[in-house]
Amino acid sequence: MEGLSNLGINGYSILIYLVNFGLLISVLTYFLYRPVLGFLDQRRQHIKDKIHEADKIKDEFAQKLKEMEAAKEAAQVELQHELEQMKKYVDQKRTELVTEMEKEREVLLTKANAEIDKRKNELVSDVEKSLLVLMKKIVLEIVHNKVPEDVIQSSVNDAWKTYTK
Repeated sequence: MEGLSNLGINGYSILIYLVNFGLLISVLTYFLYRPVLGFLDQRRQHIKDKIHEADKIKDEFAQKLKEMEAAKEAAQVELQHELEQMKKYVDQKRTELVTEMEKEREVLLTKANAEIDKRKNELVSDVEKSLLVLMKKIVLEIVHNKVPEDVIQSSVNDAWKTYTK
C-alpha cells in the first residue's frame, strides 16, 4: 500500500473515485443510455412496421396482379366469343347476300332472255316480212305481171309456211 501512497492514492481517494464512477455511470445511464435504447427500440419497431407494411403491399400487389390476370383472361375469352359471333354473323350475312344476288341474277337473266326472245321474234318477223316482200318483187319481176299479185302473195305465204315448219 505504500506504493499507492507514494503515488498519492489512499483508501479515501479510491472510495471517492468509486463513488464518482458510480455516479457517472448512473447519470450516463439515466440521461444517455435509456434515451438511446428507447430511440433504438423505436427505430427497430418503425423498421418492423415498414417491413410488415411492405409485405402487406406486396401481398396486395400480388392479389391485384392475379385479379388483373383473371380479368385479362376473362376479357380474352369474351373477345374470342364475340369474334366467333361476328364471324358467324358475317358468314350468315354473306350467305344471305349471295342468295339474294343469285335470285336477282336469275330475275335479270329471265328478263334478259325474255327481251332477247322478244327481239329475236321481232327480228324474225321483220326478216320474214322483208323476205316476203323481196320474194314477191322477184317473182313479180320474173312473171312480169302475167300472174295476178294476190295469187303470188298467197303462194309465197303458203310456201313460206311449208318450209319454216
